[in-house]
Amino acid sequence: MQIPIIGEIGLNTIILLGLSGVCGYVLGSQIRSGLKIILILFIGAFAFGLLTPENLKSLVSLYTTLQPILSDFTQKFGSSTEPALASFSVGLVAGLWKG
Repeated sequence: MQIPIIGEIGLNTIILLGLSGVCGYVLGSQIRSGLKIILILFIGAFAFGLLTPENLKSLVSLYTTLQPILSDFTQKFGSSTEPALASFSVGLVAGLWKG
């Protein structure tokens, strides 16, 4: 099958795109459920005084130390235009949105 932007794709490519999209959707819906639980735990810890502003400052400093690693990761993998990665990303976003 000839697609204007991608070029020639076969049945194996279509199956790979479908599977990667489904895997992304499942992963996204699980991440969304996990984020809900984490948010509830943070609110509970803050309400009971277990989470203080000093603890939040240490979390922010941890994020700032990880930021160069994260930006390096996005530079390496963010510019990839493989169809399977795009399909996985679309599935992940759909799982996060609807999951």
